[in-house]
Amino acid sequence: MRKNSSIYVRKAELYIDWPSNLGRDPAGTTANDGDPLTESLLGNYNFDCDAKENFPHYEDAPPVGQASKPAETAKYTEDASEKACLAPNETERQTEMGSKTVICAVDDNGKIDHSRPSREINWHSAKHHLMVMHYCFELAHSQIATARIWASKNEVSEQKKSDFLKNEERYQNSLDHEVVRLDAFLSLVMSQLERIRVKYRPSSFYCNLPLINYAISGRCLPVRIAKSSS
Repeated sequence: MRKNSSIYVRKAELYIDWPSNLGRDPAGTTANDGDPLTESLLGNYNFDCDAKENFPHYEDAPPVGQASKPAETAKYTEDASEKACLAPNETERQTEMGSKTVICAVDDNGKIDHSRPSREINWHSAKHHLMVMHYCFELAHSQIATARIWASKNEVSEQKKSDFLKNEERYQNSLDHEVVRLDAFLSLVMSQLERIRVKYRPSSFYCNLPLINYAISGRCLPVRIAKSSS
């Protein structure tokens, strides 16, 4: 994962996100660089891995017979989300929006950089899960550098040991949070794989009957959903 994160992120998009998208036309073209969210952007935006809003979350379905909450009552609507961080009065560096997280760029002093637009993390995307998970793992891995040097029986100054032990609980929480992210990622992938299975399974009753399904096997192939004539 550490050496091939970009490859796994791309494969997650190709083999999980795209096939499980019921509205996507397989014959259509999709730009490889069309997603503005990247792992380097998370670093440039000073993404906070331990903030509650930056953990995977999903919008609750409304009770039976009750309408969904109107979009205009949310803090950010779909149309306004990219411009949200540009507002001078914006103070929240990350905000939940349905099954997404809107993140703002933050400078080294912890203040929002209003010159850069916000970006969205879609928690229904396996690709986004992997990007965030790998970024946060690398961050946690670098934070415990003192412990890794110490464990390898190399020399570590007493000051570094003292500083590490003062924040030991925070480092442990960061690693525990990675377990939460991994569990959420696996749950999403299993759900999306089931969507893919249902999407491409034969729909005819006769395709499930012994002998008959063999005789008409040509008509039991997955229904082609591409809309392009080429």
